Amino acid sequence: MKRFIILICCLLIVHIAWPQAASVFNRISTDDAMGLASNQVNCLHRDARGFIWVGTANGLQRFDGSKFIRFFHGSNSVPIDEIKNIVEDKKGRLWLSYTGRREFGVFTPSDYSYRRIPLKVQGEIPVRAEFNMWVDRRGDLYLNISKFKVLRYSEKADAFIEDIPFKLPEGWKPGPRFFEDTLKDQLYLVSFDSGILVYDYKTKETYSRKYNPRKIAILENSTIHNVNNLFIDSKRRYWIFAWPFWNGGSQVKLCLDSMGRNLPDTAGLNRDKLGYTEYHGIYETRDGSLWVHGLNILFSLRPGNDRFQFYKSDHEHNYFIQYNDVHQVLEDRDGSVWLATDKGLFFSSAGTNRYVSNILIDEADGNSFITDIVQLKNGDFWFADWGHGIVSMDRKFRKKENYAYRTPVPSSWPLATRLAYNDVWAIHEASRTGLIWIGNNGGILNIHDPVKKTSTWLLPDAFGNRTIRNITEDNNGALWFGTQGGRIV
Repeated sequence: MKRFIILICCLLIVHIAWPQAASVFNRISTDDAMGLASNQVNCLHRDARGFIWVGTANGLQRFDGSKFIRFFHGSNSVPIDEIKNIVEDKKGRLWLSYTGRREFGVFTPSDYSYRRIPLKVQGEIPVRAEFNMWVDRRGDLYLNISKFKVLRYSEKADAFIEDIPFKLPEGWKPGPRFFEDTLKDQLYLVSFDSGILVYDYKTKETYSRKYNPRKIAILENSTIHNVNNLFIDSKRRYWIFAWPFWNGGSQVKLCLDSMGRNLPDTAGLNRDKLGYTEYHGIYETRDGSLWVHGLNILFSLRPGNDRFQFYKSDHEHNYFIQYNDVHQVLEDRDGSVWLATDKGLFFSSAGTNRYVSNILIDEADGNSFITDIVQLKNGDFWFADWGHGIVSMDRKFRKKENYAYRTPVPSSWPLATRLAYNDVWAIHEASRTGLIWIGNNGGILNIHDPVKKTSTWLLPDAFGNRTIRNITEDNNGALWFGTQGGRIV
């Protein structure tokens, strides 16, 4: 088993820079007596009043802050079936997608009524088609049917129809995803096998790789094929998930600059040893944090950090998320982040100032026993890993070499004593000298000079060969030691 440290950073130490800090999650499941209808949570929506709506395998629910509410309205009740998609129109109505039964309908929260909305479309919808409803910035409602057509809801026809304002090239088959670039007033539609389309709301023209008179940068990039999602963040970086033929059928994660040029690194999204993964979606919160989610993956990238934090699914610890598939990420109006997963609903409480970081200490088998953690004046972190010595990292939690054991233990010491040199229990950096005092089993002291990169090994009689458990410093600069035998030195 890989050895990890779990660090919980609370209010008293939030002044420390945590470049890979990760939110503490609370789980809501069917076991919590809060009324969640199913642990299979597929989608989330925050309405104009701030309520969180949840689409589960057993229908629609609203969270009122303490419990989940279900809605019934006689024969016009919302179906108790799996919901994959929730969007809100400009009238405050919720549009629901029951893709398993290929049903689409509108729910009116004011009277709990539900109406099924038909699709008026020519041709046969593909058996394996994916569906996604979305509302553009003008309030128009659309339905993407992958590898088939894009439909628009018509109030007059009271149905989804093929009349859309943007022209699709002949033979172009849409994917389920879209993205609106509000800065440039453009709409992006992606296709797994037909490329990217850009519709300009102002000129009312649709651009593609084959028709690009304005030289839109992303359409000029010849490496982009078989796209399943596209997102432009607030820094104008293009994030693209695709399955191009040149990668042997495997998914790639691309990050491009505003000129459409591939950036050399995706900030840690391209990782090995995660097993089989599928990157489905990306979401940006109001503070600029990016969340990437999908099958067997969940990442976040906080402002000021240069690497994504990976959230490993963990079924043992209360403050970790459990998932096989993270379907959606949503921020509520208070700043809390909600996650819809196949293992229940998770949320992080805004303003708690609590964070968790997974720090990989060693790839070797076995468990780490972390007995002390110290941040040095230069910002480096030193971890006392009992039985393995000192592990050091810089302030961005990148492993860094230390020289605590460059000076060998005195050969004159008994063998049993020499073998305890890395059974570390306590670390302290002296305020006046900058020397680092390391306490070990058997009363061994390692006084390390980080400037000279040398150590002085001592076995003081005052410790009585007992383990040094604590080292601290008083206001006068004197060092105090506590031993397992109860001695204070």
